[in-house]
Amino acid sequence: MNKVLTAFISCSLALTLLIALPDNSCAQWGDPEFVNQLITGVAAPVFSPGENAILSLNLSNPFSSTISEISILAEPYLIVYENGESDWSGVVAPPKLINLTANSSMIHITTMLPKEKIKLGWSVITTEATSRGSLFAQSVYLVRLSLSFNVTDQRVHYTSKGFLTDSQWDELTISDKKDSTIFNNTYLSELGYEGIIPDVSFIVRDKMPLWPAISIVGVSFITGLLAVYYHLKSDPMAAPRLYRILVNTRNGIERIIPFRKKK
Repeated sequence: MNKVLTAFISCSLALTLLIALPDNSCAQWGDPEFVNQLITGVAAPVFSPGENAILSLNLSNPFSSTISEISILAEPYLIVYENGESDWSGVVAPPKLINLTANSSMIHITTMLPKEKIKLGWSVITTEATSRGSLFAQSVYLVRLSLSFNVTDQRVHYTSKGFLTDSQWDELTISDKKDSTIFNNTYLSELGYEGIIPDVSFIVRDKMPLWPAISIVGVSFITGLLAVYYHLKSDPMAAPRLYRILVNTRNGIERIIPFRKKK
């Protein structure tokens, strides 16, 4: 009888614990502590039209479970100018992002173990006609990301701001008293996402011509040379050998380009 009672109490306690303990296996996929670790180490290139560059980032699995059938999509979707204006419909020859291992902007990964980190990269393709900022007014191309994977027998999805409409973003974001932004998790779930990951970016701008740099270096060199010459002219014994070199140089220039002496 005592054995039966003991077994009954043990089963009751076990059942009580199962009921009392919350199931956090789903909640953790949207926990900001984990979501903020998914995309890190973004390397945003700066280059000129007609050149190609690499946009890279680190994809991490911050969870305690293995994730599988991972897909991440990267697409340029907006150019933002220094004056705050943005556009896409008017962009000429927009840049293209190509996966380094396949001719696609989508990257597929079979599995990632818990706490594993992988570096991913896309080749950014531009032409000479690609819209860009000037030397003194930069423009930034924003790239939106979409990430999905399987974990514990379910498919979870994450998106960056670029895949949401303005009205969806306004509905999703809430400003608190500290002027920071928090997300409406109920609406986020209605949209079918577990969390928000960041947009990434790159800069396309005109090359700086060589002549300004060469001119600056040349003027600086001549100015320095003249300063040394006039200093030695007032005190030739400070560096007599250098003074003779400068005098000979000046005499050679005068033979080539004669200077008119004042009467």
